[in-house]
Amino acid sequence: MAAKFFVIAMLAAAAHGSAIHGGDYSSFSYGVADPHTGDVKSQHETRVGDNVVGQYSLLESDGHRRTVDYAAGPHSGFNAIVRRDPAVIAHAAPRGHCCSRRTFGVRRSR
Repeated sequence: MAAKFFVIAMLAAAAHGSAIHGGDYSSFSYGVADPHTGDVKSQHETRVGDNVVGQYSLLESDGHRRTVDYAAGPHSGFNAIVRRDPAVIAHAAPRGHCCSRRTFGVRRSR
């Protein structure tokens, strides 16, 4: 529960507007890396006026990382480039699963 509160607090702290751009600027980012559930994801996005650019990534269940770079604007519409690469980080098995403590081997009959 404390981890979820921390993520929400960090998200609120990261989201901000800037008077330099006349209040027409915003940016946010967040990230989650939960070793208990294996949930690994992140996103960052910046908006200036009507134009938005950003990226998000997530660790898929098969161990690949999906990364999406995107941009959107009133003249270009929404454009995205999706990549799928082998993950660089190790994915920990969730605790308490039925098979997390078992060792499997060949059983010999007598």
